[in-house]
Amino acid sequence: MKETKKSRCLFILTVMLLMCFPVFAPGSLPAQAVPPVTAHLVAGDPVFLAGDPIPIQLEVYNNSGTDLIIPYGSLDLSYHRVITFSAPDGTVIRSYGQTPSDEPGPPVWFQGRYAVRVEVLPAGWSEYVYLPDARDYYDLSQVGTYSAQVMLTMATYSGYVTDTATGDLYAFYNDPGRSSYGPVMSNRVLFTVRPVEPGTVSPLN
Repeated sequence: MKETKKSRCLFILTVMLLMCFPVFAPGSLPAQAVPPVTAHLVAGDPVFLAGDPIPIQLEVYNNSGTDLIIPYGSLDLSYHRVITFSAPDGTVIRSYGQTPSDEPGPPVWFQGRYAVRVEVLPAGWSEYVYLPDARDYYDLSQVGTYSAQVMLTMATYSGYVTDTATGDLYAFYNDPGRSSYGPVMSNRVLFTVRPVEPGTVSPLN
């Protein structure tokens, strides 16, 4: 009797573990969701002389082929402040003015459930930002090779409810169609800053 009870407990424990940590056969791992928004980063030139402006351009676009319901303001960022640079010595360089206030606000209590304010991002939407000189926002004073990349957090919802009092749109956190993508990463751009040699003329002049 004791052995039967012990076996039953082990069976229940095994089932619980499998529910929490499912085992997949080789080659059957679930694929990661492809982000519906793409970010593309371009540096103005592969080589700059120290002291030259370093132009950067960024395009973010909805290439999902459908409208997206996203947290309000989650893509209404100063994109030139969300670029992360890696310096020649390996140091991670973030914007001078990067602050937590750029993140969407906390959840709200709406119609008896936790919700988040959302907006609709139309299919084909895009935003283009040109930064004439990245040094205005980042310390790029070292000479050597840098890398730059944009990383954005992303979530989508399957539906929303309109607040009749304000006209604001809300989606619920327990939405079964909610999907999270993160981070959404752009391509990585490489460029080099060279020291100015005596008699060297900047190609930008």
